[in-house]
Amino acid sequence: MTGSRRPLEALIATCSLALFAPLAWPLLTGRIFTLTDLGFFHLPMRAIYRDALRAGGIPFWTPSLFGGFYVHGEGQAGMLHPLHLLLYRTLPLGVAFNLEFLASYVAAFAGMYWWLRRLDLSRAAALFGALLFAFSGFQLLHFLHMNMVAVAAHIPLLLAAIDVVIRSDRPRQRAAGLAGVGCALASVSLAGFPQGIWWNLLAAAWFAPLRAWELGRLRRLLPCAFGVACGLALGAVQILPTLDMMRHSVRTGYTRSFALMYSLHPFNVLQLWSPYALRGRVYGAGEQPWIHELGIYSGAVVVAALPFLWIRRSTLRTSSRMIGGLAAFALITFVLALGRYGFLDVALTYLPVVGSLRAPVRYILLTQLALAALAAIVFDHLAAAPEQRLRAPELRVLAIPLALSALTLLLVASHLFVPRRALFAPVTSAAAGTVLMAAVTVCLLLAAQGRQWALSLLVILTTLDLGIFGFSYVYAAPPQTVESQSAGVPSSANPLWRYSTPENWGNRVLLKHYRLAAGYAGLFPLTTLPYSGEVFQRLAGVRGVFELDSSLTPRDDAVDRVRLLTDVRVSTAPAADIDSIDLRRTALVDEAVPQLSGAPGTAALAIDRPGRIDVDTNAPAPQLLSIGERYDEGWRATSDGHPVRVLRVDGDFLGCVVEPGAHRVELRFVPRSLVAGALTSLGGAIALACGAFAMARSGRD
Repeated sequence: MTGSRRPLEALIATCSLALFAPLAWPLLTGRIFTLTDLGFFHLPMRAIYRDALRAGGIPFWTPSLFGGFYVHGEGQAGMLHPLHLLLYRTLPLGVAFNLEFLASYVAAFAGMYWWLRRLDLSRAAALFGALLFAFSGFQLLHFLHMNMVAVAAHIPLLLAAIDVVIRSDRPRQRAAGLAGVGCALASVSLAGFPQGIWWNLLAAAWFAPLRAWELGRLRRLLPCAFGVACGLALGAVQILPTLDMMRHSVRTGYTRSFALMYSLHPFNVLQLWSPYALRGRVYGAGEQPWIHELGIYSGAVVVAALPFLWIRRSTLRTSSRMIGGLAAFALITFVLALGRYGFLDVALTYLPVVGSLRAPVRYILLTQLALAALAAIVFDHLAAAPEQRLRAPELRVLAIPLALSALTLLLVASHLFVPRRALFAPVTSAAAGTVLMAAVTVCLLLAAQGRQWALSLLVILTTLDLGIFGFSYVYAAPPQTVESQSAGVPSSANPLWRYSTPENWGNRVLLKHYRLAAGYAGLFPLTTLPYSGEVFQRLAGVRGVFELDSSLTPRDDAVDRVRLLTDVRVSTAPAADIDSIDLRRTALVDEAVPQLSGAPGTAALAIDRPGRIDVDTNAPAPQLLSIGERYDEGWRATSDGHPVRVLRVDGDFLGCVVEPGAHRVELRFVPRSLVAGALTSLGGAIALACGAFAMARSGRD
């Protein structure tokens, strides 16, 4: 039997490579994917990351965005992830970017295969399930959110490691599983997408008790919980800075409605059996109908296989508890994806941290994970060549998804639905989904009758199904060169000056080493003055404004980046008082300062790098040193090695009082959240190592 499955295994492996090839094509041709966030955000952020690494440091703070930005706290570049450190320190930007992008799909495929093999599925079935998950609708449509795809890829890896801890009777294997649980969660945390940590924890909280109950090993949940705790501690060097950044971002002012943005409108359920029935494939219900957010289709087979599970429930080799658990998890996470149209996610919005995670539709990732596993279980059953004909009642059950697709096609073709033209696609487009569902249903029927060639045809159909649906969006914008992203933008004349760009440019000019007073990020910093406003830009040192045609209009009203002032006023409402002062001569502070006097002295930059600013000052009397870098609690200052208090100047910027005479003022960005995170991560690493060592030496639970 094993030998007879090898051609099928080879076919699935070949089809998987065929789906991987379009993702790897940009790497082979010296290009990258650049659609929306990839080109506007992820590439520029990794450019400044790469530059800092090659200069010998990690840019926990960058002066290139928002007049200064806690970029490590924002997190999406994953600056402390070992893979990122290796790639961007050693390779050209485009190559590193592509390899980071591709690694997520490799990890998703390998992790899903490992997990399904741990569930005792055959190699062919595990390969098929891995294909379904790695190239699922979520993973392909969200390709432009590369860190989101990365954290999603960890879920089956985490579940497989948990299974090793619960199931294995060999102490060393269990110790390796424990280390795997901790390292998987640490990797998720360091990837810099907090929502992904929550997804992984949800999946673990579902699978671990289910597996332990199924195997009668509930005591094994304790080491699993220990591994999870160690993993979160290991990732604290990213988690704590992100929580700190969230506390100082505009998200603190968002209402609960923000968390319910991109809820899955019930009309989108039609996608499950008719992927092309809706106009633009998705229905936005008043929100921007982004396919990558609202697209939930993940292949006809994951829906067509569900009735088969019911029909053959008594003969499947996988336990009924696991199948029931997978089905329940798929249903619960689908209700979560409904967001405001369900009830579960509405309740979650009252929870701290979790309640601020937007786009409930993204829970569909967990639904697709469970459905892929269920489809793999069906495939495993069919690959065993049962040769058992279906009775008429069973045929009617098997045909339910096809019937739903046919009814949807009739609805599209009719004129009964009033907003039909705004809601539905042309009939020819909708018909494609129905034809595909019919073909997949027939393949399942024939395979159930022992026609093994039908399984091969099912694999090919599924590959085409996923590929056409996903890559039609992936290649909606052809891959471009790295250089094309900043084409037409002149090189920066002075890398210390800041500029203003059109809002729809994102951060692209960072590729030419510009600094911006505003920018684009996942966590926009909370400021007293609007960072797109004229006053903030003058204080931030904006020397030019880019127009839409890439032409540059100079500005000459910016204040100096470093300056000494004596006219200083205390203000509890700088946003209101700022218009009443001369920005060049006067500054506002939020607390009383010592008596300042004398003619303004001189201040000169000695060092101006990310997270480090050194200024040489010479003043005849105590004066205020004002610096055009955005204030953050993480800044520390010394004067000739002696600590001095950092002040908030003009609501948003840095300052400190300098004493008479010549001094070297040094400012370093050393936030407490980063220090506490590093210490916690060290503790987590020690605890995980000790726990794994103790488990390896013990043969007991």
